[in-house]
Amino acid sequence: MQKSKTKLKKGFTLIEILITIAILGILAGIILVKLNGARERSHDKAALSTMESLSKAVGACLISKETLTNLTFWWWFPGPPTGLWFHPPTVGTPVCGDSRQVWPELKNGWSIVAVTSEATIAEGYYVIRAVNGTKNITCSFAPIGWGSPSTPHTSNRNYKCETTGL
Repeated sequence: MQKSKTKLKKGFTLIEILITIAILGILAGIILVKLNGARERSHDKAALSTMESLSKAVGACLISKETLTNLTFWWWFPGPPTGLWFHPPTVGTPVCGDSRQVWPELKNGWSIVAVTSEATIAEGYYVIRAVNGTKNITCSFAPIGWGSPSTPHTSNRNYKCETTGL
């Protein structure tokens, strides 16, 4: 009896396996690039949310006529407009008095670089700036009625945060 010379092909060839691995590698690379961008955007949104919360806490302190704590005088700007610059506050310490809100630690490359009072402290107009490379978050608090006589700030939302580079 003679054996048949035809072989049954079982499995995949080396070329087919290599092509499949290459395609999967390309797809994984594309997905990772997309996820990294989403991760960075979520870190930026978290920093913005923290700064908005901090701005509200600063506003609550100033409305209560409490002094912001843990600010070390850095520089006085003679103006116009006049202003005081403070070193960034100590992370984890109360924003003011017995406040439960503490000066936060921003993560993922973000840091509070300055707290300024761009008018006299008695007027209570503060600006808090955070940076991460070329990206900036600037949050301000202005008491109701603060502003020029022709355009006083009368909104009950007397804080705002603006971003650049996000």
